[in-house]
Amino acid sequence: MFENKKTTWLFYAFIFLFTLHITPAIYINSNFLAQYLPIQYVSVIYSIASIMTVLIILSLRPQLKRFGNYKVFLTCLVIEVLALFLLILTNSAVPAIISFVILFVMHSALFLNLDIFLEKHTTNDQTGKIRGWYLTAINIAFIIGPFLSSIILSNDDFKQVYIFILILLFPIIFMASELFSKFEDAPYDKVRIITAFSRIRKNIDVYSTVMSDFVLKFFYGWMIIYLPLYLYDYMKFSLSEITLILSISLVPFVLIQGTAGKYADLKYGEKEMLTIGFIVMAIFTSLISFLDSSNISVWIAVLFMTRVGASMVEIMTETHLFKRIDSGDLNIMSLFRISRPVAYIFGTVSGTLFLTIINFNMLFLVLGGIVLYGIRYSLAITDTK
Repeated sequence: MFENKKTTWLFYAFIFLFTLHITPAIYINSNFLAQYLPIQYVSVIYSIASIMTVLIILSLRPQLKRFGNYKVFLTCLVIEVLALFLLILTNSAVPAIISFVILFVMHSALFLNLDIFLEKHTTNDQTGKIRGWYLTAINIAFIIGPFLSSIILSNDDFKQVYIFILILLFPIIFMASELFSKFEDAPYDKVRIITAFSRIRKNIDVYSTVMSDFVLKFFYGWMIIYLPLYLYDYMKFSLSEITLILSISLVPFVLIQGTAGKYADLKYGEKEMLTIGFIVMAIFTSLISFLDSSNISVWIAVLFMTRVGASMVEIMTETHLFKRIDSGDLNIMSLFRISRPVAYIFGTVSGTLFLTIINFNMLFLVLGGIVLYGIRYSLAITDTK
């Protein structure tokens, strides 16, 4: 890992704070866009942002090679600051939408930068442990962020949330300069996604892991875009109630991932836990379609179980993949990270099409079936133990 335990824990603290500046808005962004656009066009904006993300990530290699990961990381943070200022100061649809797209793209690019930082300091025999605690730090922020939104949004004032995010960015920039200013870059492969996918396709383990992650990201995309809209427009929960429900439902990511990653290293393989995760996700996601209750506790319980499954899938895919690659393998890392925006593209297009033929609530039954299909990939993995 890093040179000493103090720096290691400072890195985890940084990851927590970095993620915390993203998560307060993650479940309100679709409702924020819905102020300016009909629901079906909200999906279109997510698709555009996802396409832009893919293009930016695929073009990062020359910048990484020329300027290094640290400078590219800081530049993305500064761009994010400027986009937030624009979003906060405007009351018009076009600048607000442009700001959202920039923020969406920068967040994905920044997580790729963080992958490079972390992978340089990770050894294979500790991958599960390190990735587990890395994801635990992220997921604690995923719980706290929406919870903070539930407080800030007491008056449904979206801009207060974005102001809070902007304030957090300044200590993040300072901590980044302390942690990463001396980072030594490994040689970066030229990014050839088609070639990389062809090569990965021949490696059943890596291919099945990437596809399992794609199914998970598809699940996240539908949940982030459509679930808040469904709870707000159809179940008539307030924004503060929605963010409270979702923050509590994310607790499994903190409770499970650190321990699951450790056991994947020491005792069990990734295959079994990955398969169980998909099954749990599929059952409880499908149940949402038939849930007709205004009781917050009922919704928390069902969504909690979907995240029990998702947390297992996430840590197992991360652990399995990063045992197979190193910090210079930009092709595979780029392919892994563009799986999220690509899944968003497929998710928004398919979601929009499904909404023309089925009721909104039945989207989650369809999603449960898609998640269950992920078992095809989890069963194809060979455990590393």
